[in-house]
Amino acid sequence: MHTDASCKGNPGPTGMAIIVHEGDMATQGFGWSGGTGYNHAAELSAVLSALNLAAIRQAEHVIIVTDSDYVHLKSRDWYGRWIEGRLPAIANPQLWNAMFRMKHDLELAGVDVSIQCVRAHTGHVLNERADRLAGMACKRQGELIEEDYQYSLPLRLSQPA
Repeated sequence: MHTDASCKGNPGPTGMAIIVHEGDMATQGFGWSGGTGYNHAAELSAVLSALNLAAIRQAEHVIIVTDSDYVHLKSRDWYGRWIEGRLPAIANPQLWNAMFRMKHDLELAGVDVSIQCVRAHTGHVLNERADRLAGMACKRQGELIEEDYQYSLPLRLSQPA
């Protein structure tokens, strides 16, 4: 799944998006508004929502791709500390705790979970699609945007930072 968020101002209206794919087949896109907030919180909310969607769909293997270096790096650096009960004082602790709890619950259920990062606005097909949906959701507060896809897209699940 590819996630992205948009924030017009910081704080300002937010929008989040998830692009779901199985193998090289993009199947669905979701965009929704998050009210007024901050960009980092919106990026975290998008990843948390993707983890929740993976749990609902009983996924066996989950790769979440974000263009947020902050979410990617801090989730890697802080997850072990969270498991040990040593999470540092951070912004958005409720979102980090919920995200780590969902990731941990999925892993306890035998699901392989990976959070990867791509550079934003570099032509990565699914990241660009998620960016577009998040931007639309940011502008259309209160609406859920759903798109159905039935075609293959070129996927690059990781690229050098």
